[in-house]
Amino acid sequence: MLDAGLFELLVIAVVALLVVGPERIPDLVRTVFNWIQRIKHFIGSVQQDIERNIQTDKIRQAVHQAPDGQDITETVKDTITTTKNTLDTIRRNNKL
Repeated sequence: MLDAGLFELLVIAVVALLVVGPERIPDLVRTVFNWIQRIKHFIGSVQQDIERNIQTDKIRQAVHQAPDGQDITETVKDTITTTKNTLDTIRRNNKL
């Protein structure tokens, strides 16, 4: 992204020293690093949003490609019913 070598950084430091003055350089450096941290945080947040959107798209594709062309709600309802029946059977067996 920024391909700054040692010479470029030295020029930036000299210009900053001349423009800002030596007494305000530490505050300037802190401010720059704070902005860099904010930018990194923002970029990380954007990456997470993109990853979430990709996962959402994958889920949508899976929903549209349900087995045997069934609607996904039917598949989910069948799974819930089967799970409930299995749990009821386990509960009955444990009470004996």
